[in-house]
Amino acid sequence: MTAAARAASAPAHTYVDTHCHLDMVLPRLELSFEDWRASLDATAHDDGATLDACITIGCSLKSLASTAELSQKQGVYSAFGIHPLSAPEWDGAGVPERIEALCADAKCVAVGETGLDYHRISEDVDVQAYKATQRASFVAQMKLATRLDLPLIVHTREAEEDTLELMRAHLPRDARVHVHCFTSSLTLAQALLASFPKLCIGFTGVVSFKNGSDVRAVVASVPLDRILLETDSPYMAPTPYRGQVCHPGMIPRIAEAIASTHGVPVSDVYRASRENTRSVYGI
Repeated sequence: MTAAARAASAPAHTYVDTHCHLDMVLPRLELSFEDWRASLDATAHDDGATLDACITIGCSLKSLASTAELSQKQGVYSAFGIHPLSAPEWDGAGVPERIEALCADAKCVAVGETGLDYHRISEDVDVQAYKATQRASFVAQMKLATRLDLPLIVHTREAEEDTLELMRAHLPRDARVHVHCFTSSLTLAQALLASFPKLCIGFTGVVSFKNGSDVRAVVASVPLDRILLETDSPYMAPTPYRGQVCHPGMIPRIAEAIASTHGVPVSDVYRASRENTRSVYGI
């Protein structure tokens, strides 16, 4: 059999979008899940890669029910938590119990996203109280993930020192962690990888942006066996889709950008990230 024939007969690469917000994607596309999935399946990517599954995230009170409903669709899994920008919701009556109950569903694969976000704090806000509320919510959700033996999805933005300090204090070293949509420093990335051997870092379409050189520098330093593919859709559509609604079908462009940054075939990125997804999430 020729090399071309072997390539044609080989199974296509599959990928998982490990972080998306389908309940926001589908209304923006004005499509049902079934119609979106059918359109995706009908438009094969030129490298033959196909969407295997996605993890949709419910991280505010208004998104919990819609996320739970979508997670019952074929190939869709879920995670539940309270985002740092919604951190005051964590102390609402019955909220921790509701999150825990949702995490008991068979399609739920993680707690989160949770974490810290100190970007653009309003001038009329009590900064110390604002940060304290986020830290308390983050710690509580780290403890929940540990107790339930579930992976933890971490969001961190302009809060590197506090994020690392709290994670080191409240997570076991062998915790399965996905630090998602990473746009922080190389220093933080290296410290996280060294502190938590089962931690992986997720990169989005930012890696393909013209102004994404800082993120690409981090990508280049992170081994392929510690990288997860994600869109964080509906946000940050990769080049050449800038300005469009991002969705999980755009993962191949992110994989290509990571492959180019590492100087390896894109097939290496698909294989490594798929195995990493199994290791972190069990899917």
